[in-house]
Amino acid sequence: MTVGAATEAAIIRRPGKWAQGRGWPKFDRGRKLARMSSRIKGDRIFGGRAVIAAALMLVAACDAVIAPAQEPSSTDSRSSADQSAKSSGESGLIDDDGKTLWESPTHGRPLKLAYLPPGCQIILAVRPADFAAQPDAEKVVTTLGPIGVRVVQFVKKTVDIPLRDVEQLLVGWQVTHEGNWETALVVGATPEATAKAFDAQRANAAAEQNDDEGYLVAGDRAYWRPKLAEGRVLVIASQSTIGDILDLAGNPPPLRRDVERLLAQTDASRHVTLLIVPSFLFNDGAGIFSGEISRLRDPLFWFLGDDISAAALSLHWGDDFFVELTAVPTLDLPANKMADQLAQRLAKSPERMASYVSALAPNEYSRAVVTRFPEMVRTLAAYTRHRANRDHVVLRSYLPAAAGQNLLMGAELTLAEGGAGSTMGTTVEANSQKSVRERLQQKTSLRFTKDTLETALKMLAADIGAEIIIRGPDLQLDGITKNQSFGIDLADKPAEEILVQILRLANPDKTATGPSDPKQKLVYVVRPKVSGGPEVVFVTTRAAAKKRGDSIPTVFSAK
Repeated sequence: MTVGAATEAAIIRRPGKWAQGRGWPKFDRGRKLARMSSRIKGDRIFGGRAVIAAALMLVAACDAVIAPAQEPSSTDSRSSADQSAKSSGESGLIDDDGKTLWESPTHGRPLKLAYLPPGCQIILAVRPADFAAQPDAEKVVTTLGPIGVRVVQFVKKTVDIPLRDVEQLLVGWQVTHEGNWETALVVGATPEATAKAFDAQRANAAAEQNDDEGYLVAGDRAYWRPKLAEGRVLVIASQSTIGDILDLAGNPPPLRRDVERLLAQTDASRHVTLLIVPSFLFNDGAGIFSGEISRLRDPLFWFLGDDISAAALSLHWGDDFFVELTAVPTLDLPANKMADQLAQRLAKSPERMASYVSALAPNEYSRAVVTRFPEMVRTLAAYTRHRANRDHVVLRSYLPAAAGQNLLMGAELTLAEGGAGSTMGTTVEANSQKSVRERLQQKTSLRFTKDTLETALKMLAADIGAEIIIRGPDLQLDGITKNQSFGIDLADKPAEEILVQILRLANPDKTATGPSDPKQKLVYVVRPKVSGGPEVVFVTTRAAAKKRGDSIPTVFSAK
């Protein structure tokens, strides 16, 4: 069942018309609502190139898989709930409230991961033939520049089937215990196309046998045409993983619980779907952030944080451009809080992008696009709606069909214009060399109705680009937890003032009359994390700071 078909909820139909505007056509909101019942270095580089377009969409904000042979046309089916919704007509329509989740343009079954090896932490599903049929398909690929060319060349060389003949392409990446990247590809095409590609490897390959299944080994890759798939599937994987794939006998690989939960919310009929495990991406898989792609790590971490256990980004082109992000929060974070956090980060993305772009000196070729990119991001954010379900969060946006290629081109050019060592969107003043104390004087805003001390500090740290660390043991000695909740509403204030207010709100003794009152136990200090290293902000207690001989800011000193 697709997202939105899981529970009966009001969903906004896609925009009914578009009005010409600056940058790209803007649209008038649809006026009606409808109720719905419903993996070697080369491989690492390819992985980075292939997912970059989808990752950039996350920065701004912020398919397919191989079904079993007996279900070759699963993406054309509809869930019973969607069939019911379609037949329900236009009853119960209400005016657009500007907040309710957009209706999905597709209603396919969830992705099937058959023939992928166990352990994949990044999965890309693409529908090349279907996407190639779109009027602007060539423009979309062209806008990715050298990145798009490299991706297409790699796929063509590896798969050896024209992309226009590939109905479904599934790519999975994982990192071995030795730190090497493994890539597996599952290609869905006609029996004639897969047979031709398979036979082309015979001259330089050794034939191997696993029970009644024969496969080829050429160099470091193995090629297999599963009998179960009746010739419609070609599997290309490393020698080290082909055995595991064969042992699965056409069944999908075992997945983490949260990835299984996320998979159930995907839609196999969309043109591009990217599934990631953020904890892998920012730790064992961090090697993917190399070269120009390294500039993506910080903004992606800022947007995804460490509270998302699995996420899926899907893109679809049709009459309009549609993008959806589905995220499964960690067990300790309710879905509604995650929805609010993502919405807040998304709302801040345009200003962060504007600050980054303002520090660039784009060349004549890219200047017009790069300077307008923040406004594109702003429009994306403006037309994004979100909803929290029981165990996942959904963000959806509709834009004119041309917006997809414009966003990708703007993102690619902006990334390319970033100088060596620059980091896109790390902070509002990302490219300046400000000290932590200077960053604390930057003006910013922080608003939320109710959240924890830990979350509030993470949000403030992301805004000013200064690392803020809670000394948990110090707080525990004073009986203070980092999970107490409170609300705050401060706009256009120095970050230091907001930080002090956060510590006052989280202080256990509510009788403290101000930050200088000895009853104000929570304080902060600015000092290096390690000897000789850069300074960071530590949140600690007055007693612990005094014991270590740390100097606390004058705002906490008695008058």
